[in-house]
Amino acid sequence: MSAPDPAAMARILADPATAARMMADPATAARIMADPVFTALCRAPWHPDPGNAPQVQAYTSPADLLLYGGAAGGGKSDLLLGLSLTAHERSLICRRTYADLSGLTQRLLKILPDRRGYVASPHPKLERDGRLIEFGALEKPGSEQDWHQWVAGNEG
Repeated sequence: MSAPDPAAMARILADPATAARMMADPATAARIMADPVFTALCRAPWHPDPGNAPQVQAYTSPADLLLYGGAAGGGKSDLLLGLSLTAHERSLICRRTYADLSGLTQRLLKILPDRRGYVASPHPKLERDGRLIEFGALEKPGSEQDWHQWVAGNEG
């Protein structure tokens, strides 16, 4: 039996009941524990909230372009941070103003075990483990031209 793909493995980890059933069988548990995808996911600094089905679906989606909206508190910002920390090498997360970034950067620092690679000024960014996450603002028309790669925008 072949190993699950990363999206399937993330769905398994996000559902405690499925994970428990799979790990109850010693042969299946040994195969999963030996899977490099599983070990990489276990080391990941962030996982989608298993109780937030849209966030899990967005995190495991194979789509090249994903539109994910909703009310405040739905996990959009956490998803942006999580994908930036686990799935992308270079990310740019923008808000309308630089003042609006403080909640995002505070959440980032809660997710991470330490501040290694984090720079707060002049613009917040994180460089660690081969990843670059930059935070920016699109305060006026044309601001997007200041950024070399636009990965994610969030109204916040």
